[in-house]
Amino acid sequence: MNTPALWLTVFLPLMAVRALAASAVSGEIAALAMLCTEGEPKSTVPAKIESACTSAIDAKAYEARQLAQLHLGRANVYDFMGEKSKALADYDMAIEIAPDVADIYFNRGVYFASQSDFDAALKDYDAALSLDPDLVPALYNRARIRTARGAFPEAIADYSHAIERQPAEPGLRMERGLLYIREGDYQRALEDEDEALRLAPKLALAHLYRGAALGRLGNSDAAVEETTIAISLDPALAKQIKTN
Repeated sequence: MNTPALWLTVFLPLMAVRALAASAVSGEIAALAMLCTEGEPKSTVPAKIESACTSAIDAKAYEARQLAQLHLGRANVYDFMGEKSKALADYDMAIEIAPDVADIYFNRGVYFASQSDFDAALKDYDAALSLDPDLVPALYNRARIRTARGAFPEAIADYSHAIERQPAEPGLRMERGLLYIREGDYQRALEDEDEALRLAPKLALAHLYRGAALGRLGNSDAAVEETTIAISLDPALAKQIKTN
């Protein structure tokens, strides 16, 4: 099974960052905690963030959800640095400390998916969504795994829920439209691709999928036109079309 695209590699809630900043700790430790959970503009050397996280954790100035967010921040930077075992240990620790925080399960799910452990990823996305049913990144990532496994109705349900929460996100419509094509519901597919292109007229894949829906509805001329537009926007699609 192909690895599904991942929505995010880091998903830190701003409320947690503000809570860390507001804690009654020294300015130096608070600054380290902020760096750990928020980073710096235009990227920061990962080792510097890891050091900040470790120093803030070792200071023992935080507990409960705040401490969990520090472990989550360090887990994400370890993952980025390729320190996979250390990353997993911190994700696990964050969940042990704060088992009721959806974002932590989501991040660990992304980690598992990046390791091609899709069963574990699904369990974490399920856990995240049980805590926060409207967490769109988890809905999207779960839909991608379900799609790769052929669970199209379940994936469509995830996309539909995500669209309810973020109706202006064209990629959600585009992906659901493709699933409607696979389910043989070409009219709904066309409606989704039309909406995706209304939101993002230069979305190459949406033109391609729209062409596929039109072709299956019997409008071959329009299908060819849409495919031509798709290739003009993304020439790499030409090779993909030939191999399918």
